[in-house]
Amino acid sequence: MSRSTLYTSTHPTHQKSSRFGSRIIELQLHHTANGSASQTINIMTSGSRQVSANAVVGPRGQLYEVVEEESRAWTSGSASRDSQAFTMECVNAAVGDASGWPQSPENIEAIATLAADVAFRNGFTISRSNLYGHREMLGRWGVSYSTACPGGMPLDYIGNEAERKRQALVAGTPSLNQQLEEIMSVPVLIQSAQTGALYVYEGGVAHIASMSRVASIQTMRAQLGLEVKPVRMNDADISAVSELAREANGSYIVRGVINDLSDAKKGGILHRIAEKLGA
Repeated sequence: MSRSTLYTSTHPTHQKSSRFGSRIIELQLHHTANGSASQTINIMTSGSRQVSANAVVGPRGQLYEVVEEESRAWTSGSASRDSQAFTMECVNAAVGDASGWPQSPENIEAIATLAADVAFRNGFTISRSNLYGHREMLGRWGVSYSTACPGGMPLDYIGNEAERKRQALVAGTPSLNQQLEEIMSVPVLIQSAQTGALYVYEGGVAHIASMSRVASIQTMRAQLGLEVKPVRMNDADISAVSELAREANGSYIVRGVINDLSDAKKGGILHRIAEKLGA
């Protein structure tokens, strides 16, 4: 299983078990009945109580990892439900029955965002059938125990908002073919870091699915009137690129250390290429 990149910090605990082959298909929400994330995390990591969660949220939308996704947290008292759930303990904005045990607006947003991220990475859609509060478990499945948890948490709103966010993540993710095309269509204007000499490999590559011709990134930048900035490489790397270009019959796969990616925006094509090359 992959790991969310949304966490503020990680607080490992031994209070966990194997999922025994179950995958995450549910989102199980709890409230802490206190106003302190540090107190909640300490309970989960100190061994003072046999309880834990995959994540702690709050009180101002901070996200803390406690039990990694590949493991089952000890959250609801039901091993069967916890085995297939990502569980969150959410710190209350106010405590006491008179307050209604609310969650802050920041927490509600963070809960929906993390739920969407978990569902997106684990490949399931979100509805109120698989996003639920602790108090719903006894009535639905006859497991856990009678409780008011998660207090005043707006479960319907969170479910709808989380699914909206998940769909946005899906819409913003390139298809596999697009990703392969971008990785293969790497910059082909190479400049020697020692001499400044330019080595130009024109023509782009063939599309992985249709085999139609695809212009290289540098060619497309030139056609759009954008600056075509050379990627600076050491001569040894340029020689390696030349050999690979001949071997690949025109599919110019650049390998080696890239020294200048100042025009690469984080998350853009060049940035992803740099990550693929370990630059």
